[in-house]
Amino acid sequence: MNFAPARVATLLVLASVAGANETIIIRSGMFGNSPAAPGMQIDNGTCVSTAGPQTPLSSTTFGPEFGAACVGTNPYVAGPPQGVWMPALPCDPEARWINPSLLQFSPGGVHGDPRSALYCFPFNVNTLFGSTICEARITLCWAVDDALGDPSSPNPNGAYVNGTPLSNAFKGGSRLAQSTAAQTITGLVWPGVNHLYIYQRDLGAGYSGLIFSAKIVIEASPPCTPGVSDSILDFASGQYQGAPQSVGGPVDNAVCLGNGTSLVPYQATPFSYFDLYSVCQQGSSPVVVQPLSVWLQGLSCNPEARWIHSTSTAGFGDPPQSVLYCIPVNIAQNFCNVQLDLCWCVDDYLGDSPGPNPIGAYLNGVPLSAAFSGGNYGTESSASMNVTNLLQNGPNQLVLYQRDAGALVSGIIYSARFTITPRYLCPPPGIGIAYCGPAVVNSSGGVGSISAVGSTLAASNDLILEANSLTTNAFAYFITSRTQGFVTNPGGSAGNICLGGAIGRVVGGSILNSGAGGSVAVAANLNALPQPTGPVTVVPGDTWNFQCWYRDVVGGVATSNFTDALSVLFD
Repeated sequence: MNFAPARVATLLVLASVAGANETIIIRSGMFGNSPAAPGMQIDNGTCVSTAGPQTPLSSTTFGPEFGAACVGTNPYVAGPPQGVWMPALPCDPEARWINPSLLQFSPGGVHGDPRSALYCFPFNVNTLFGSTICEARITLCWAVDDALGDPSSPNPNGAYVNGTPLSNAFKGGSRLAQSTAAQTITGLVWPGVNHLYIYQRDLGAGYSGLIFSAKIVIEASPPCTPGVSDSILDFASGQYQGAPQSVGGPVDNAVCLGNGTSLVPYQATPFSYFDLYSVCQQGSSPVVVQPLSVWLQGLSCNPEARWIHSTSTAGFGDPPQSVLYCIPVNIAQNFCNVQLDLCWCVDDYLGDSPGPNPIGAYLNGVPLSAAFSGGNYGTESSASMNVTNLLQNGPNQLVLYQRDAGALVSGIIYSARFTITPRYLCPPPGIGIAYCGPAVVNSSGGVGSISAVGSTLAASNDLILEANSLTTNAFAYFITSRTQGFVTNPGGSAGNICLGGAIGRVVGGSILNSGAGGSVAVAANLNALPQPTGPVTVVPGDTWNFQCWYRDVVGGVATSNFTDALSVLFD
């Protein structure tokens, strides 16, 4: 039976709001966020499995199996058979062995009944409002009886994020030794609930089981926090060259079109986008007019604002008519939140009342709320609205509709304030400085390149090395040195080694395979970078150089090749 719904992995999230980064740990064998005892069902994952040993879970590529795994049964914690399975993972001692079912009569404890299984582990990405996931990466360590993924088709991949297979580095493994793989998963995860799938393939008939720990690091842009680093754009009526214009003078921060007739709406039909846009393209400059004694003489929200009208024959707003005013609004920054505050007085009011266009303000052709309508010439009115989704980075148009309902004069005085919260864009991906490139072309036609993601903070021990455009299905590993160098064709290699001095081999402890995609990745252990005299710990101020060395073939003869190199200064 299904013992409990899978608990979404959120408790083990370490988040920094200032940097909008979070680290998510998903480990096997948990109940109530603590390691469960052998024989217990876990609550942080579910699974679907075969009925017996030695068979693949599916004869076709996984599809519906992902959904079945997420609504399947909760696995059990299995006791590791002494001397057969490694007792714990060095990367995460709290992880426990799990299996879909347990043998009823297993000597010496509760061991895994042999079968293949697809596990589903939900996890939550807690990015905040206005944040963008700049980069995401996963590091998985595991031991398994018998392997991750089928030996070949139909499902050779051992791990999936939201149904997308990870690289060939996430396959195979052993029950007696820890395996580790890492790769970037940017674009595969999103804010909210996500799913990590792990495929345990049984190949024998004794026991089966899986123990793993996954570390997912999310790097996001800073969250959208209105009030922090906001910028203000103010648009007051009656301005010329950044200052209040004199009565009778034209303004240069708005244009307008009048309908030429008093007492009637601007037009008899609802405004179209073209109607409003044509004002911005074809309108002429309004003029500053003398307020009548019954008009409010100025706005308390912005004393710089002045009364304006489309025309003036005697210094007042005459002849009266209904007018559309277009105010250009240029936003020269990326933003995540924009608030509009408008205050006004008007003779006679904003919007038709009644009429075909009851709203008095439009942003990029979209009518604002009903609060942006009405008003009068003797009292200041105001309205506010969040307009984030109505604006774009660049030119925008705010249109105000002054409706005439009298036969003497008409006009408007306004102040529009846009409060803009900036969106911080993702920094360029990768860290370190590349050198010694481009590398020598390999037999797959690619030019091998190295990059790194993570952190240059030595204490964080969070650096992932990646190599791309390698020869396909080739063995590879990363090398490192404090010293740069350059030697062509070392030992008959087709490429160039760009390191000198003491060179350490097999950074991260794994010999990798580039697979069909021609890429590899590994988490560098900054607490134990390899050196000829033994592993050393990276300390702040150190500069280390890295390169990937991989198998290649030239003219049918096996040889090797190198990527370019990467220099990383650690903090």
